[in-house]
Formats: sequence, structure tokens, C-alpha cells
Amino acid sequence: MTIFFRSAIGQDLDKFDRCKIRLNRILNGTETFGAINNYTVAPFLYTGPVRGMNSEYARTSRNSFTTLTTQGCRVICENPIDWYWTTDISLTLGIVSNWILPIIALLAALPYDSLHSRNPGAPWYEGKLCRTVGALLNWLGSPQTALTATLFNIHQIRKCFHETLPSGQGISGNHALQPLKKDAYYVLCCIGQFKLLHLDDPDRRFLETLIYGLFNPMFDPRRMSGPPTPEKKATRWNRELLQEMAFNLRILRRRGVYPTFLSIFLFFIAYAVSVVLAFADIGERTTTHSLAFGILISWFPLFILFSILDRNPVSADRSRKLISRWMWNVEAVREWVDSPNPPEHPKWWSQEREEVSWNQGCAQQTSFDRYISNFVGQGRQIGYNGLAYAVLVSVYDSYGDSRRMRPLKTIVDQSHICLHRRRPGSWNAKEEIAAKTILFSSDKPDP
Repeated sequence: MTIFFRSAIGQDLDKFDRCKIRLNRILNGTETFGAINNYTVAPFLYTGPVRGMNSEYARTSRNSFTTLTTQGCRVICENPIDWYWTTDISLTLGIVSNWILPIIALLAALPYDSLHSRNPGAPWYEGKLCRTVGALLNWLGSPQTALTATLFNIHQIRKCFHETLPSGQGISGNHALQPLKKDAYYVLCCIGQFKLLHLDDPDRRFLETLIYGLFNPMFDPRRMSGPPTPEKKATRWNRELLQEMAFNLRILRRRGVYPTFLSIFLFFIAYAVSVVLAFADIGERTTTHSLAFGILISWFPLFILFSILDRNPVSADRSRKLISRWMWNVEAVREWVDSPNPPEHPKWWSQEREEVSWNQGCAQQTSFDRYISNFVGQGRQIGYNGLAYAVLVSVYDSYGDSRRMRPLKTIVDQSHICLHRRRPGSWNAKEEIAAKTILFSSDKPDP
């Protein structure tokens, strides 16, 4: 159906304008188009209601415009499909340079999985390519949930950084332990970006090992002097394991923040240019196409802007394996120090011991792979992942200058309770911010 308003005819005539002139002349009886004249044109006219038209306007002013049926448009207007990107090359090049290329640059900056290969024996939907496609669909299909998870993860990282600053009494205010605190909370943030399983196990093996590996090294250095004891040896080993683990995880973190910032900067320049051009020549029907296209996806650079602060590892599988082996060694140290007659060294991780432990089941020391699942950072999976937050609020007995670190067993108990509570208010606040950000950035102005 084609609608022609009875108004003045412009000087620059396109296909629709020429069709409008032809139809008016046919209705006036001054022109015959093939076998169509003012007597035979009736079958090609549409006189019914127009969907989407204001009811009051349609009732009072229906005769002020002429409507063709689809067949009438094809016959009288000669199928006037006007592809402006082929007829207006300058507009096409403007859209390509201002929108298409910057959007491709932003898409390339998304935190994809780098290695697109499937682990041996894994189903097809657990391959890295499928996980990347699923993450992309989640980012594009539900940006507010992806942005909520990303903002909350950044919130956890920020709180972890604040915990590394010396304050309070005892270990909390010890300046010499600040490097160890940075390593411990960095490892905690990285582990919090993975989906964790079996946290409801009665033995709480995962939480106990994690808390022991993170906070056992934080003993006052003055207490490490004197004759060696099993406890001092365990603390020294845990400290070395923690430092090595943090070093390896930092190596595996992605870089490229500055190129991504540059891409976002160019996108907003293109957005500003499009706004100026869209309102520079009001009334032209092809001017606002690029503006509408930009407004449609203007939330996208905002998500990229937040996600670059939450960079994923180069290889999530490699990071997961390193975390699993680190926790194996931490548990080996814990079992060694609790043994009545400890051997000379703990049972450190080795490939042979891991294979034997899998064959013997949970009766022996087993791998931590069953606790650590896929990487879910940056909104790759909808849901709440609050391990870092649960540990953060459980480490100290209070807030302020009088706080002290709790015993390790108390930290485990409080973390377990916090993991099964309602989501914190900070999550709800980030959810509200994400929803309003996406709504504001994608809200189109009234024409």
C-alpha cells in the first residue's frame, strides 16, 4: 500500500514523486497510463482504514490523501524500489565510514575466547567457538544483564583493591603485607570469574582450601623468625605458591586497553558527526538513517568501555587449570601440616598423581577441576557470581580502624553463609544502573 498526500510537489523528483504526478493526472483525466485512465483506476485504489494512522485524523481527513494498493503501486509506479545506498553513493560511503567500520572495530575488541578448539571428549556446545557465539548473543540480546554482571565484577575488583590498603590493627594494618594482600585479592578476583560448582558440599573442601591458600601466608613477618616449625614451613610454602600463582595469572590477562579506548573515541566522534548532519538538512528522508542506526546500537560502546576494565584471560582454560593445580598444592600443604608425622615435603601436584587420584576417586586427594567450571566473566552467563564479595565481607570482624582479621575457620563459615544469602544491595544497584544506562543510550528521540 502506498500513500500520497495532496501537497506541493518538490523540484527534485524521485520515483515516488513521479508516480504521484502520474496518479494525479490519471485521476484528473489528463493522462492515460497504458490501459489505466480515470475510469479504470478504481481497482488500484485503496479506500479502507490505514493501520497505524491516528483514528481522529483518519475519520476527519481520510479524503485528503490517496492510497494505492500493493498491486497498484507495482503497476502505476512501476515497482519504484529506491535503494538509497545505490543511488546516493556519498550517503552510502558516509554510513560505511561513520558506522560500519567503527562497529567492526568494536566487535573485534570484544573479549572473545582466543583459542577456538574443543577440549578432548567435550560435547560440541562446550567448544570455545560455541561459547563465544553464546556470549555474543547474550551481549547483543540482553545487554542490561551482561552489563549488570560486568559492573558488579568491577565493583568486586574495586573492593578487593581497597582491602589491600593498610588500615586497622594487626595484619589489617601491616604495611609489609601489602604485596601479599594484592596477590591474594587478585587471585580471588580471578577465581570469582569462573562458575563454581559443588559449593554446597558438607565438607566445604573448596572454601577451606581457598581461604587457607589466600590468607594463611598473611602472618606477621616477625613471627616467622626463630627456629623452623611445621607451621612456619607451611606459611612459607603457601606464600611462595600464592606469589607464583598471582604472577602467572597476571601474565595471562589480556591487554589492549588503549586501542579499545581509541575505537570507542572514534565511535563517539562518528556519533556526533551523524547528529549534526541529521539535523543540518531537516526534511530529507534519507538523512536520519545513519543517526537511527547509531542510536540503535549506541549502548554497545558503553558495554565495551566497562568490559575493558574486566579483561578476560588469554586462555580461560589455562587459567582454570592453573587455579586447580594451585589449590591442589595448597591442600597438600594443609594436609602436610596437619599430619602427626609429616614427611619431608608435601605431595605436590604432578600429572601422574592427578591421574592416579582420578582413578581412585575421592578417597585420595583429587583434582579441583570438578569445582571450577567455565569462564563466566563479563556477562558471559546470566546470573550472580559473588564469591569475591562473600569472602571480602567475611575476612574482618568489623569495619574501620579497629578491625582485625578473623581466624581462618571463621572466615570459611562466614563466607559459606554469605554465599547462600540474598544478593547484596550493591548487585541491585548495579542492575538498576545497567538498565537505565541501556535505556538511556538506546532511547530514540521523537521525530
